[in-house]
Amino acid sequence: MQNANKTRGISPLGSSGVIAQWGAPSFIKSIQSWSSSYTGTSQSVTITAVDIANSILIFNGFNANDGNALTVSEHMQNARITATTTITVQRSSAGNAGARQANGFVIEFMPGVVKSIQQIQQTPVGGTGTPLTITGVNLSKSFLVSGGYAGGNTGGVTGQWTGPRVYFSSATQVIFAFDSGSGLVTTSGEATVVEFH
Repeated sequence: MQNANKTRGISPLGSSGVIAQWGAPSFIKSIQSWSSSYTGTSQSVTITAVDIANSILIFNGFNANDGNALTVSEHMQNARITATTTITVQRSSAGNAGARQANGFVIEFMPGVVKSIQQIQQTPVGGTGTPLTITGVNLSKSFLVSGGYAGGNTGGVTGQWTGPRVYFSSATQVIFAFDSGSGLVTTSGEATVVEFH
């Protein structure tokens, strides 16, 4: 399965026009930190309501708080904004006992600052990756923010994967990729495409 959500954005107003409209010289409406700790396969984290069309999720990473040997499916996590007040963090398998933690931020821009935001997802991914088609962007004014990977394999973490990453292959395509061993089962990649005026 792979999908790219509909592009969201607001017509440009220009910096001076935008600042005059806000009444304050800031491009940021709010920044919220978030954290999760769970033992199952997913957790919904409640945040103060944001406008999803003007918001991005920053995924700062994760860890597993136990000494058990872990497979990739038990360890790797991803996150995305799933509602105006909700972030969903997940992994593929609950596996061994012990809480898994993840942290990050939600940044909400003032209206008119961002031309478009696309939350994208691809399942499965691996190896060199298959290009995912997105709504075209200007690469000189766009960047990608990774939302992490939730995946599975048949063995331990060591030797089964290296270097998960996401990148533009063109103005209309994004690739999720990492090196993987034969134990790879499935991996879900999350990311956000942000384009400025």
